Amino acid sequence: MAAEPRPLRADAARNRARLLAAATEVFAEQGLAAPLEHIARRAGVSIGTLYAHFPTRQAFQDAIFPERLAVLDRIAETALADPDPWNGFVGFLTGVFALQAEDHGLNDALARRFPSSGEVAEVCARGAGHAERIVARAQAGGQLRADFELADLTALTWGMSQVIRESMDSAPHAWRRCLAFILDGLRAEAAHPIPDPAQL
Repeated sequence: MAAEPRPLRADAARNRARLLAAATEVFAEQGLAAPLEHIARRAGVSIGTLYAHFPTRQAFQDAIFPERLAVLDRIAETALADPDPWNGFVGFLTGVFALQAEDHGLNDALARRFPSSGEVAEVCARGAGHAERIVARAQAGGQLRADFELADLTALTWGMSQVIRESMDSAPHAWRRCLAFILDGLRAEAAHPIPDPAQL
């Protein structure tokens, strides 16, 4: 049988907790490209202590983002419970993009701007399954254009993440107006044939 991991000493546990708190703040402010030295400095520890606890940037992602991204499940459940499929679709997009607008790091993670850790990728894959059901439901209700695919939703997420990234500090609600224009173009009655196929 594999040995149980040895519990951290009290000082090591304190350092780990301080690093996690600092990383959560720094990634939220600066995105996933933030220098790890900034995290160590804010936590009040050496860069060697940081690497002893979190040897890679992905290790920080595994420790921070799965729990934070779990809110995607609740956003999806609310969308699927809405009796109006179009309102559910709009609520899902609005909820996801609002989550991204609150946190540069989450925005980077959902836009796949950096390689995802295994746990983060698993949460995102689960979110994609929810999204597929929400899209199919809105299309079956005749409100969402029939040619909108999951790949289009991925492209929309990439595009909106860039809008959020560029406007987060100067115009934090600009993405909402951008989304309103996009949603009008996604209504079934506004649809016209698009010659280019959806691509990832």
